[in-house]
Amino acid sequence: MNFLTFEKTKKVKMLKTIIIDDEEHVRKTLGKFLLKYCPQVVVTCEAAGVAEAYELINRHHPDLLLLDIELEDGTGFDLLKKFEHPEYQGHLHHGAQRVCRTGF
Repeated sequence: MNFLTFEKTKKVKMLKTIIIDDEEHVRKTLGKFLLKYCPQVVVTCEAAGVAEAYELINRHHPDLLLLDIELEDGTGFDLLKKFEHPEYQGHLHHGAQRVCRTGF
């Protein structure tokens, strides 16, 4: 596991994160803000749509999803519904946090 160590006594778990947004400049800007202000958040990868995000989640098993609502090929809610089926629940573990956001 990756850890950041603070004051030799506190260990903070690094959060594997996927940024999902259909606008590249939003993904890049959000990634820069996270790097600057949230050093415990590691952006593992980015996706522009539901299909791409679904594959990346299955491959990387993230701790955190930063998810836009309107995507290229559906909505963020469509993506989350794919993991409700018992067959797919292991791919997005129960402890994973989901943050849905939009630019509206």
